[in-house]
Amino acid sequence: MIEVRGFCPSIHQPMRERDGLLVRIQLPTGEITTDQAHLIADAAESIGCETLELTNRANLQLRGLDEAGSAILRDRLIEAGLAQTDPAAEAVRGVLVNPTAGLDPTELLDLRPLARALDRLLTDTPALHHLPAKLGFRLDGGGRFALGMRPAAFGLVAESDTVLRLWLGEQPTDLLCRPGEAVAMAARLLERYLAITETDAVRRRPGAVADELLETLNRHPRFRGDDEGKTLRPGSHVQRPISETGLLYIAATVPAGRLTPVTLRTIGDIAQSFGSGVVRLSPWRLILLPDIRPSDGADVAAGLALHGLATRADDPWAGLVPCVGRRGCAASATDTLADAAVLARRLAGLLDHPLHLDISGCAKGCARRGPADAALIGTENGMYEMRIGGDIVGEFPADAAVDQLVRLAQDFAADRPIAESFAGYYRRIGAIHG
Repeated sequence: MIEVRGFCPSIHQPMRERDGLLVRIQLPTGEITTDQAHLIADAAESIGCETLELTNRANLQLRGLDEAGSAILRDRLIEAGLAQTDPAAEAVRGVLVNPTAGLDPTELLDLRPLARALDRLLTDTPALHHLPAKLGFRLDGGGRFALGMRPAAFGLVAESDTVLRLWLGEQPTDLLCRPGEAVAMAARLLERYLAITETDAVRRRPGAVADELLETLNRHPRFRGDDEGKTLRPGSHVQRPISETGLLYIAATVPAGRLTPVTLRTIGDIAQSFGSGVVRLSPWRLILLPDIRPSDGADVAAGLALHGLATRADDPWAGLVPCVGRRGCAASATDTLADAAVLARRLAGLLDHPLHLDISGCAKGCARRGPADAALIGTENGMYEMRIGGDIVGEFPADAAVDQLVRLAQDFAADRPIAESFAGYYRRIGAIHG
């Protein structure tokens, strides 16, 4: 039986890590304003927090706090309206939406209004506060930056500009609804899920009780898509007209997803000076600044790069994903952040696109985000198990693992056919440098 385990850190329930307490700020649309960026940065500095992180659900978290600092942060966030007073209401906030919603001319629907409405449903309905904190909604309006298979218990995915399809985990269902019906459907879905799993010692994931959930909703004609949505199938996207605003959004990778309070404040200032005073976070450790005039694009990119963000499409940090490693996690035996920094430096300029490299400090694989060109997975003896395209290559000390990847990348850059993948190249040459 698949179960929901553990909890997600929040402002009311921090998680204790090796480097102190970890507190997460939930952002239902992945957006903060310049003023909010300043508030978070100021609060972090006042309690001695030096590191903020972007999460894979487009939230922000602060590391290395003590009990007193955590309480101060909680009170300031609640006062600013960035968190709920009720711990149970805060715990169930889990809504992820496309980071380019409303900006991408190829999207089908801007689902930010639905994200806000679902957040209100979750926080304002006491009965739903019994939901496991690790459940969440993935709202995918399609387009260039579709969310794809980002982990979520429930999904509402645009099939056209008038129809959403319900997903349970990674599986599409036959249930369709219009955007205006989505909150009502979600409410009934969640109520039924709680009823079905009421006697579970640990509530099962929705996918494990899919038949019972769908049977309930199928009895309600308004949720069956009996009209124009009936013939739609998952992935049958259509394209919307291209926007004529003439404005840009500038994206930049936050190396290792980690930034200082000073950097967060500066990003907010750049957003205010050149855009609309809004910073968007993404599940891919990117920040986006919308509403930038084309004439200001180079200046914005230069300002972000000056503060350590990666603004070039070929920057290795755009593909490098390390977990926090032994600096912050007791389960890790390797310094993933240091090893990722060495890899980024040595891979710079080798390829015209970044390799997708995951670096995890232990077998839990917290850095994994799906298929990768290569992965380094820490072992109990402080070594790395190297995998390329899913194939186990061997076990190496950290410096040797970095050397192997760099040398293979050098060969790949020099010898590969244009359409060959990194994993395909490795399998073809069938060798690791001695």
